[in-house]
Amino acid sequence: MTTDPILQELLQRLMAEDSLTGLVISPNKGVNTGITKITGRRIVLKGRPYWQMEVRLTKQVQHINVPHINTVFAEQLDSLLDRCMFSTLNLKTSEAMYQVVANPDRSSVKVIRHGTKSAPKAPQEPEAHNRTKNYIIPEGQPLDFLQQLGVMDTDGRVMLPMRRKFVQINRFLEIVDDIYYSLPNRDVLRIVDFGCGKSYLTFAMYHYFTKLKERNVNMVGLDLKEQVIEDCNRLAENCGYTKLNFQTGSIEEYQDGYSDTDMVVTLHACDTATDAALEKAILGKVPVILSVPCCQHELNGQVSNETMAPLLRYGLLKERFASLLTDALRARILELCGYKVDIIEFVDMEHTPKNLMIKAIYTGEPPSPHKRREYDTLVAEMQVHPWLERVLR
Repeated sequence: MTTDPILQELLQRLMAEDSLTGLVISPNKGVNTGITKITGRRIVLKGRPYWQMEVRLTKQVQHINVPHINTVFAEQLDSLLDRCMFSTLNLKTSEAMYQVVANPDRSSVKVIRHGTKSAPKAPQEPEAHNRTKNYIIPEGQPLDFLQQLGVMDTDGRVMLPMRRKFVQINRFLEIVDDIYYSLPNRDVLRIVDFGCGKSYLTFAMYHYFTKLKERNVNMVGLDLKEQVIEDCNRLAENCGYTKLNFQTGSIEEYQDGYSDTDMVVTLHACDTATDAALEKAILGKVPVILSVPCCQHELNGQVSNETMAPLLRYGLLKERFASLLTDALRARILELCGYKVDIIEFVDMEHTPKNLMIKAIYTGEPPSPHKRREYDTLVAEMQVHPWLERVLR
């Protein structure tokens, strides 16, 4: 428990009364801890009460589920307060809001109580972990393409075996919505989806742009499997998606020009097929690239470093390290080619291990010598020669 006696006494009382329902921690802005905000709420997880702590970092969000046991929760809360060097802690109960303000050197705190005590209220139930979420494509509103893909029934209910796919579709659309204003404001948006597969996300994109944003689009989905492409074209025709076309072919052999392409999507294109898609997008200076890499085997057979020999000795660790190295070098190559790059979580690890997405927005900004030196140093230290660098040189 925190050493400040005032805060310690308040927390002990609220936990003993079991009246605490939520909290918000604001970090000290004068200290760069990497944390922008922490929130906590009560949930039910697998039938047991928990506190879910959401730690917002600069470029990602962490979730920590803590059993609703006073001693365990108090220890975790104390750790988070120290970690972010908190300046303000807001504690919400069923009757009032307590604002705990720390002075700059955190030597003491003061507590401000907001609200007046009224008649006792019924205890609040913790929120269910699987509560209804505000999805871009909501449940309960049937859509033709999701019905034909087996994700929804005719009443708009999500089929149980397709729950994870439904979550993935909405997470992808959240990312598309985030980059929407980075796309050119032209009459027709041109989008290419490399390695589209069964095209759940391709159809979702088409719906997003044409129905939700009311934009004119010309979309192409590319895949090697002829039967899959036939099925996708049939589904597009059945849904009346006249500007969505699917083609059979490899990424490397795709010949259409990129001067007017606005977004390239590559989801789970295997190994250097991801690089082939990135190459075409980079050479065409495509404004937006969304890439979820898959099966990054290329560098696994190249990487060698004496200092890291204990890590590289084990096949599984070497494979995972090589995958991360591959995506880090792809991101830096994109930056060297004038893109602003983020690597973000696409879908929680709970849903798929292939959960990293490279999000790149073209700015045309020339690369700094520092970034070039960092890249050259890393490939030299790891003794690797990435495919993407070779073809772009």
